[in-house]
Amino acid sequence: MAVESLLSKYRSEIMGAAALGVILCHAVTSDVQLPHIIVRLLVFFNLGVDVFLFVSGFGMYFSLSRAFEKKGVILWYKKRFVRILVPYALIMGPYWIGYCLFHSSGPDVFFYHFSTLSYWTEHIGVWYVAMLIPLYLTLPLFFALWRKSPYLMTVIYVLIAMIFGAFDFGSYDHYASVITNVQFCVMRIPAFWIGTLIGYTSEKYPHFYSRERYLLISVLSFLAYIVLSGFRYTESFCWYFLAALGLCSLFCYVGPVIEKLHPVRYFFNWLGARSLESYLTNYVCAHFFAVFSYTISGINLNAGNYLKYALVILGGLALTQFTYWLNAKIVMHKHLYI
Repeated sequence: MAVESLLSKYRSEIMGAAALGVILCHAVTSDVQLPHIIVRLLVFFNLGVDVFLFVSGFGMYFSLSRAFEKKGVILWYKKRFVRILVPYALIMGPYWIGYCLFHSSGPDVFFYHFSTLSYWTEHIGVWYVAMLIPLYLTLPLFFALWRKSPYLMTVIYVLIAMIFGAFDFGSYDHYASVITNVQFCVMRIPAFWIGTLIGYTSEKYPHFYSRERYLLISVLSFLAYIVLSGFRYTESFCWYFLAALGLCSLFCYVGPVIEKLHPVRYFFNWLGARSLESYLTNYVCAHFFAVFSYTISGINLNAGNYLKYALVILGGLALTQFTYWLNAKIVMHKHLYI
C-alpha cells in the first residue's frame, strides 16, 4: 500500500495519538507528582506537536497543490482560517473574558491576549495557534517557491529553521523575550516541511513506500534522532522532526494492528478529528482547575495533583466534544465551509 494511502487512512488516528500525548505531557507542567522515569516519558510526548506539524505538512502538500492548480488560494485561506479561528474564538474568547473579569482588566488586555500578541512578548497563551497564524498567512508564498525545487527548498527551509532555533541571541537583551518565543516556534517548523516533502514523494513514487519500508524509515529516524541529539557538535539543534517522522512511520507500520483494536482506534479517531479543540480545552481547563482548593475539612483531596489533572483531562474532553459540536453548527449555519 502506498504511503499516501496509509497516512490518509490513519491520519485521524495519528493525530489522536499525538493529541493524547500532548494532554499527558502537560501533566508534567501541571506538577503532577510522578516517578522520574514516567516524567521523562511524558516529556517525550511533547513530540505530539511535531507530529501535528508533520501530518499537517503532508496534507497541506495536496491541499495547496489543488489550490494552485485551480487558482483557489483565497478559498484555501478561508478554509484554513475557519478551521483555526472558529474553535479558537469559541474556547479562548470566553477564557480571556473570564481572565479579564477576574483580574479587573479592560478590553485592551483582552485583545492583547486573544490576539496571541501576549505569546510573542511574554509566552502567555496557546503558542501552537500563535504559530499557525503567521505560518498559514505566509505558506502560499513559501509553497510557491518550494514546489519549483522540493528537495532543495526543503533542505534550505529546514536548515534556516534549525540554525535560527539554535542561534544564541543573548546579546539582544531588549528583544530577548520576543526572539526566544519566535525561536520556540521556528525550531518546530522543520517537521511541517518534512511532511510536505513526504507528501510530494508519495505522489511521485507511490510504490516506493511499502509497509516494510515504513518500519525501516522509523528505525533510521529514531537512530538519527538519538545520535544527533547526543552528539557534541549537533546537540544544540532541534531534531524533533526526525522523531516525528519516526513516530508517524511506526504508526503506519502498526496501523493494521491498531485497526483491530476497535475501542483504541475509535478513541484515537475521535480525538484526532478534534485535535485542535482538545489542545485548546486542555490549556483552558489546566488554568481553570488550578484556582480551586481541594482541601475539605483539613483533608487534601489533591495530593500529588492527581485529582486536579484528572478533572483537567475529563473536563477537557467533555468541553472538546461540546466545542466541536458547536463549531460544526456555526460553520454549517454560516455556510463557512468550502
